[in-house]
Amino acid sequence: MRHLLTSAEFSAKIRYVFRKLSNMFLLCFVFCFFSCADKIPEKAGFKALNLYSYGKDSETLSLSESTPATYLYYYIKDEDFEKSTLSQTGIVPSSFVVNFVPAQEENEVLVAFLFASDFTKGKLNSKLPARPVAKCTLAVGKKTRVSLAFPADGTKIKGFFIQSAGNATIDDVSIENTIVGWHLSESEVYWGLGPDGGSSSALRNLTGSGSMTVDLSSARSLGADVRAVSSQGTGSSAGITLREYVKVYFRDNPEDAGENGNQGTLDIYSGATRFRIRRSPEPQTETFYAPYLFAPSLPQDAAGSQNAVAAQNAASGKEYVLNVADNADMITGIEYVYVPSESAFSEKGERLPYAITADLGCIISWPSMLWQRKDFELFRWNMFPNILLFDFADYKIQDDYLKRLAFYVEKAGYRGKLWADKDIKNLHGYNAHDYRAESLAQFYEVARTQNFKLNDSEYLLRDILLLYGIIRRNSDGSYAPGDGGIISISKESNESLREKLLAHESYHGIYFCDASFRQKTTDICSVMDQQSLLFIKQYFASQPSLGYDLNDSYLIENEVMAYIMQQSVKAQSWYFADDLAWRGTVMKYMPDLASYIRSTKAAGITEAAVMFDDYVFARWGLNAGRTSMISVSR
Repeated sequence: MRHLLTSAEFSAKIRYVFRKLSNMFLLCFVFCFFSCADKIPEKAGFKALNLYSYGKDSETLSLSESTPATYLYYYIKDEDFEKSTLSQTGIVPSSFVVNFVPAQEENEVLVAFLFASDFTKGKLNSKLPARPVAKCTLAVGKKTRVSLAFPADGTKIKGFFIQSAGNATIDDVSIENTIVGWHLSESEVYWGLGPDGGSSSALRNLTGSGSMTVDLSSARSLGADVRAVSSQGTGSSAGITLREYVKVYFRDNPEDAGENGNQGTLDIYSGATRFRIRRSPEPQTETFYAPYLFAPSLPQDAAGSQNAVAAQNAASGKEYVLNVADNADMITGIEYVYVPSESAFSEKGERLPYAITADLGCIISWPSMLWQRKDFELFRWNMFPNILLFDFADYKIQDDYLKRLAFYVEKAGYRGKLWADKDIKNLHGYNAHDYRAESLAQFYEVARTQNFKLNDSEYLLRDILLLYGIIRRNSDGSYAPGDGGIISISKESNESLREKLLAHESYHGIYFCDASFRQKTTDICSVMDQQSLLFIKQYFASQPSLGYDLNDSYLIENEVMAYIMQQSVKAQSWYFADDLAWRGTVMKYMPDLASYIRSTKAAGITEAAVMFDDYVFARWGLNAGRTSMISVSR
């Protein structure tokens, strides 16, 4: 028989059921609310960083003029905060990058960080204090990437938000190495700000009449010295050092190069210093070492610190602002980049110098205060990265490194043998040098097999060559050629001589690296006036200090080309007819050839110079007498 409920029991049962239903509804409500509010967007970057949307509007990743919301918020939960990667750590600066889908119309968007102090008990505060923001314009029909560097002091980021009064849709987010500046391409626009924020209009401010200002000041607080980040590793252990460059990108338009004799140029000013950039028919990017670019008033031979960081600090009062005076439309990007370089050490434990990437026009006037060492500075030619350039403090130091090598590689009567210091002590080496990888490897291999003791400078040179792949060491300890070669000049030469010697030696460098240029040299030597060619070869023989081996066809063709290309086309007649052909040693050794060159005004050599000049301009935008794309006026 069934038990019938009394009215009291029935009421109690009803209350119990309602309590159960109420609890289930509350749980359901809480679950639904937080599953909507705390949801990671279905994007790879959001998932990798554990970034949750805050509020329902943020789930869509979109802002629209048709909706009241003008902000989207994203954050990291407390349990994930301590292990998050949203902060500035290590020596290489990093940034938070927000990628936006192509916009239908031009619109401004703000990107900023959220910090732990912006939340109270898991809820976003209703009022947020002022903070650095990246204020950028979204590109129409192109993806826009907005980058904001993490705070320089290492403060962890709790999240980020965007704000816009118009349409803006996030595609995804990522963490990348910091690049401050801007870059335009056919498919996207990049805006990069430092931790102090800023605007795209300051990064790229077109001021009319083809001019532009570019404010890179937000990059200043991220330098390793400013952030007190030291190189990781001591002694002979590996470490990382931060190098800072400014890269200028140009549109790929061969017409910008102009014509030979009327080359396209544009001027960029850093403070009062003008950098005139010649346009190349090839795709072109110019690279400036930031301490040099933004410390233009440093004297060329300043005494005192030889440290680049100290020199940069000396100019710390300057703003990192560039002014493009004309033809700004040729530029597709200007970026301040941070390049980590791994520290390397010689076999004796001495730190090896870093090869600074630079245009040869900047090297001519490079201040000694920026040198890494007192005895020389080491550069990598930006147009031909396999060529290293040593700029020595004086001829004596240069001899310590390269004189024995000169006699082994080039000097007639001395080639192929390693000579003791006493045998060549009173003999002249060269005021400038050039050597290809094959010759360098042979020199060190002969020294190894003969157990010939070299000096400390020569061993340091070997370790530098190994580091940069000019030579390589096999598993059995033997040496073999790598790629490229080296050239050198000295501060002891005056500036006009440095320019001439640098043109001479750098054309040797191109000859080492480029097979087509070597073939062109052979072709020109075969079709040029043969009496003129013979004059140059006999000039080599008439000068004991040169000592070139006339039986080495590679060497002699290379030298004929370099003696022609070390000065402009217009200067050929003066140099060969009015100078060399009148020298006493030349007239005594070859009176008839000297008379021929004088009477013809070196016309045959000038014709050869025109052929060389047309070729190097069409290939690289260079000229006879010039292997730089940048000229510097202080």
